Amino acid sequence: MYKVETEFETTVIKFSRPMRCISSAIFGGGIRTIKSIVNYTLQEGECPDISEMKMFCHQILINFGLDPNFGVVLLTTVPQCSGVWSKDCLVTAGLGNAVPIESEPVWDEEKSEYVYNPGTINCIHIVSQNLSDQALVEANAMVRMSIAMQMIEWSSVYSNQVCVGTPTDCTAVISPIEGPSLQFAGLATKVGFDLVRNTRLAFKRALAHKYPIKQQPVA
Repeated sequence: MYKVETEFETTVIKFSRPMRCISSAIFGGGIRTIKSIVNYTLQEGECPDISEMKMFCHQILINFGLDPNFGVVLLTTVPQCSGVWSKDCLVTAGLGNAVPIESEPVWDEEKSEYVYNPGTINCIHIVSQNLSDQALVEANAMVRMSIAMQMIEWSSVYSNQVCVGTPTDCTAVISPIEGPSLQFAGLATKVGFDLVRNTRLAFKRALAHKYPIKQQPVA
């Protein structure tokens, strides 16, 4: 169904047939038909301005011979070698700017003011079933909730506040177009359960690369 090509700075996923995707990506976001998705690691000094970011992502797809009309690009500062798969779920995780649910604003789009610190959780989850548009919305919510729950567990050990993510987190849930479509993918559904389990496993393992469990003092 798909082929994965990974280098230090890039993971490229190519699909053998068009797929349906819901994503919060700045390039290719929303609900749309796609043929490829790229998780790209920004190199040192490589930080395009917000106004230039879409063209920057467009060029990434061109450089890999991919059609920008059917592509999605996620950006991160985490090396792709730190990415972890759990079945059909890929997570790269950097928590340099982890925040609680009621965090101080760092971005005002109307004024084009923002404070950027490296740290992004990117999650790409490929589902084997055809999901309707409403099920895709639910599936994306399940992935985000799963990340938030794992972040709460992480912050209970590593942070002095309860964190649920970072300001630049990006998710993408992808499903086939063919076959009978599922209408629901939320809590207590089979597909929702699989989304949560695979996301949590991939995210937990990705965190272990950079944040090993603290050793408890011996009594």
